[in-house]
Amino acid sequence: MSANIHAYILKQFDKNYHPDSIYYLLKHMGFSWITSRSKQSQQTQDNLKLKRSLRSLDI
Repeated sequence: MSANIHAYILKQFDKNYHPDSIYYLLKHMGFSWITSRSKQSQQTQDNLKLKRSLRSLDI
């Protein structure tokens, strides 16, 4: 992901930053680096649904 931001900064501002320093640059500018959670596998989702349905039957 930092490679995309690096390319954008280079293209828009003609400034070259090392990809490892992009996080610090964003922080200095008042931004934060937010990532999304990884997507669960279908098997994990199915197991969670099964556990929920079993808990609802266990009264």
